[in-house]
Amino acid sequence: MVFDVIVVGAGIWGAASVDACKNAGRSVLWVYDDDDVERPTAASVDLARIVRAEYSDPAYRMLAKGCLEAFKTEPRYSMYFHQSGW
Repeated sequence: MVFDVIVVGAGIWGAASVDACKNAGRSVLWVYDDDDVERPTAASVDLARIVRAEYSDPAYRMLAKGCLEAFKTEPRYSMYFHQSGW
């Protein structure tokens, strides 16, 4: 089978990427590790999720900025968004 997009990872960016691609009508293959082992040191654990938008690649910064804006403004995400001040 051929997909328009392959997303690797189920963290906050992976999930947002899959959501955005599907909303844009793209076919998506979502690859993630389903071993049910919590990673307590991961940035996307529990209520202390860290979302950053500072990357060296300009294209990735643009994607992160767009996703961050969606987390702040779209009702399905905004109720979970809290600006930490970092």
